[in-house]
Amino acid sequence: MFATNKDSVIIQSMNKIESVKAHVNENRQIKDNYYLLELETEAPIPKMFPGAFVMLSFPGRLDPLLPRPMGLFQVLEESGKSCRFNIGYVVIGKGTRLMSELTKGNVLGCVGPLGNGWKMDLLNSAEKVILVAGGIGITPLYIPAMELAGKKDVTLLFGGAGANDLVFTDKFEKLGIDIKLYTEDGSQGSKGFVTKGLADEITDNSAILACGPEGMLRAVSDIALQKGIDPQLSFDKRMACGFGVCLGCNIAIKEEDGVYQRRVCKEGPVFFGGEVVW
Repeated sequence: MFATNKDSVIIQSMNKIESVKAHVNENRQIKDNYYLLELETEAPIPKMFPGAFVMLSFPGRLDPLLPRPMGLFQVLEESGKSCRFNIGYVVIGKGTRLMSELTKGNVLGCVGPLGNGWKMDLLNSAEKVILVAGGIGITPLYIPAMELAGKKDVTLLFGGAGANDLVFTDKFEKLGIDIKLYTEDGSQGSKGFVTKGLADEITDNSAILACGPEGMLRAVSDIALQKGIDPQLSFDKRMACGFGVCLGCNIAIKEEDGVYQRRVCKEGPVFFGGEVVW
């Protein structure tokens, strides 16, 4: 259904990145500052893959000047002529505030799919897959949940500061997976951080996918590695280009011959916890 990471090529023409027009079909407020945006490109793009992201821009505007990276939530339809997909986002600054004002028929610039996503093939041997999400980090985990539901024992640990941060749970519930909720203020689910129950969920043959704030990712990595599991972590970093040119989204990664700066947009956004230098 989805392409492999090797297929996640960037649209290129004369060695330059091309932006295609993406029309707004729907921009629905889910809860408070959380929205679900449905876009449809007017030209074909490479096949979407789990864990991909796109760079969205506002044509004709100089402010904001830079595009915004947005993780893929759900692929609704792909054809040789267009791609229809959803992204989930939370309003936290000027760019996302402008996005929240979009209505049906508005047009954005779209580059993607970009990045290296979830290594889905590495989940084949796992008996249990644990998805760990913090806030809007829930969005890149929906496609893996769809792919794995009914095939694996899947558990979602989802946390936020309060109940208003727990969005899209209805979509995961329809997949029939086990969901455990956590809030820091205790307004929904168990009180505490989402990593509170992670150690108890890990079995000998588990795999872990996580997306959320960097502090959460580090905690997931520490707990998982202590249990002998190297988790896949999807990082959310500020990006200016999205395809590895500006070097503004680097993180330190351990490799066999040393520590190197690797780009979240190009080599990531998914890395293994055991290779990240925190």
